[in-house]
Amino acid sequence: MEDCSSVILSGELAVLPTETVYGLCALACDPLAISKIFKLKGRPSSNPLIAHILNLSWLNAISEPSPVAFKLGEFFWPGPLTIVLPKKNLIPLNLSAGLPTVAIRSPAHHAFRKVLELVNQPIAAPSANLSNRVSPTTMEHVIQNFGKHCPPIYDGGPCEHGLESTVLDLSERHPCILRPGPISLPEIENALGMKILDQPIKHSLDKISQKSPGNSKIHYAPQTPVRLFKSLTHMIDQQETMINQVVLLPSLEKSNEFTVHGITTLLLSKDGNPRSIAKNLYHVLQKADQLGKEKMNICLLSGTEALIPAINDRLVRASNK
Repeated sequence: MEDCSSVILSGELAVLPTETVYGLCALACDPLAISKIFKLKGRPSSNPLIAHILNLSWLNAISEPSPVAFKLGEFFWPGPLTIVLPKKNLIPLNLSAGLPTVAIRSPAHHAFRKVLELVNQPIAAPSANLSNRVSPTTMEHVIQNFGKHCPPIYDGGPCEHGLESTVLDLSERHPCILRPGPISLPEIENALGMKILDQPIKHSLDKISQKSPGNSKIHYAPQTPVRLFKSLTHMIDQQETMINQVVLLPSLEKSNEFTVHGITTLLLSKDGNPRSIAKNLYHVLQKADQLGKEKMNICLLSGTEALIPAINDRLVRASNK
């Protein structure tokens, strides 16, 4: 961790684990360091980065004061909730994609928090992958992405959640979810005692991809084309079209429907638990990609569990080629 903190303080890039995915890290207030992130990832300049802070006491240094943000921070930080607020001049324009807002969160992973303590300033950390590709949840995924250009990495093992943070916009009149994630809409509403929009109001739709990362139409996408079905039943009905392809199943329950026909299958979980599926999703997408099949097939999840909207969001973006 000390080595990574020294690299970051020198204005270079390092890779650190978070509880969501691995992050490509640089000083959030250094525009030259930020530009290195965009260059290595091949990331469009219109896609902002998240500034990671150690605790609530750092919030007012980089954003305008917000009682709602402080209340949410007391409930959910450190943890996988990102808050969008009006920014202060300390945040460079290339981090915020030229907008007057900044996305902020306080990560829970012990290694990232230790580096924040050592660096003693905010750290930008988008997912440590090539732009729009599947996010990394292990050190090996990061190395596969960057190869010989990979920055120094701290290996923290597999990420706990496996999905990127929930993003909540507090910069508009009506707070709304810009990206679903591990912290659900009902949890946020319960914490605040107020209703939150689960999608931006119409006049703000053109701003979504800039205010929050992870909102481009194509994102979290493997190189193998993804065919997305609206349900497991619909996927089973089309199984005869899946020879020389791979099927990603939410649980073991229906695997025999495919294996008896010689179709390659990979499991997102054994029991269909959404938390297990979320944690394993990117790892299984990476594994399926390495099989070199013509196509991978997967279905949307059904149910009322809080994580399902976030998982389905990632599946839709992975399949939009």
